[in-house]
Amino acid sequence: MPVHSGTPDDKLLREVCRPKGSVSSTSTGASTSSSTNPSIAQSMASNTQVVEKAGEAAVGLRQHNQALIAREIQKEARRSQKLSTGEFSGKRNSTEQKQANTTESNVGWSYEGNVGPENWSNLKPEYTACASGRRQSPIDIRDGIALDLEPIQFAYRPSSFRVIDSGKSILLLTYGGSMRLLGKSYVLTEIQFHRPAEMSIAGRTFAMDAQLTHRADDGQVVILSVLLEKGAENPVLQMALNNFPLEKGGDVAPTAQNIDVERLLPEDRHYFIFMGSLTSPPCTEGVIWIVLKQPQYVSPEQLAIFERLYKLNARPAQPGWGRIIKESR
Repeated sequence: MPVHSGTPDDKLLREVCRPKGSVSSTSTGASTSSSTNPSIAQSMASNTQVVEKAGEAAVGLRQHNQALIAREIQKEARRSQKLSTGEFSGKRNSTEQKQANTTESNVGWSYEGNVGPENWSNLKPEYTACASGRRQSPIDIRDGIALDLEPIQFAYRPSSFRVIDSGKSILLLTYGGSMRLLGKSYVLTEIQFHRPAEMSIAGRTFAMDAQLTHRADDGQVVILSVLLEKGAENPVLQMALNNFPLEKGGDVAPTAQNIDVERLLPEDRHYFIFMGSLTSPPCTEGVIWIVLKQPQYVSPEQLAIFERLYKLNARPAQPGWGRIIKESR
C-alpha cells in the first residue's frame, strides 16, 4: 500500500519501525563506560550497525513507496480513461484493447460540424445510445419533486492531482476524496469542466460547470455537477489552468502542490438527483446525476482563457422523456 511522505501513516511507520537501542546508545554515560568495558563498546558498535542498516532500509522503503504511488497514479489514469469510453466494469484483453484503440483513433467526434452531437450515433455502433437512449444527459431540469432528501456526506481532502489536456476539456485527476449517499460510498476519480454548463435549471443557463465523477465499488457512476456563473475567481479551476500542459494532449503532475476539491463546493448543498448518461460518446446510460442548486463562481478572465483553449465543449439539452427528478427542500 503506498504511503505518501509527511502523512500521519508515514510518521507512524517511522516511529514503529525505529530500531531498539538506537536512542540510548549515544548518551554520555554509555560513552564513558564503553572506554573501560569492552562489552559495552561492542554493544554500542552493534547498535550503530543496526541504525545504519535501518537507514539504508528506510531509503529503500521510500524508493519502493514512490514507485507504488507512481503505479497507483498510472492505474487511476487508465481507470479514468475507461470511464470516459463507457467501460464501467470488466476488463479487455490486450488484443481487444488494441482493436478498440485503433477504431477510436479512426473515428473522432466533436461538439460541432459533421461529427457533432447530431451525428454521434452514426459514427460507431457503440454510439447508438446517443440517439436512441431514453435517459440521456444533459437536460433542462424542471418540475422536480421537492422532498426531504438525505444530505450528501462529502469527505474531500487536499490531495495530489494530475492535469490532462484531453483534447475536449481540462481533465483533472484527483487522488483523495469521496462522497457518501444512501449508505454507499463513491470515490472521486476526475473532474471535467464544460463551457457553457451542460445542465440548466428551468431554462436558466450558466457560464460553465465542473463535473465531478465518482465511482462505487460495484461500478455505479455518480456525476456531481457544480454550476458556475460569472463572478469571483474559482480557485480549483485556477490551479488546473496554472498547471495546464504546454503540449496538446499532454499532462502535468505537480509534485509540490495539493488540490482542495472542497473549495469547489458551495455552502448550500441542496441538490437535484435523477438518472442520466455520459454527456459524450458512447453516451452510456445508468449514471446517477446530482446537480447542486447553488452555483459557484468563475471569473471573466478564467472564462476567456478556457475559451481560448476550447471553443465549445457542451452537449445540447436532451429530452427528459418523463424521468423522475427529485430535489431536496
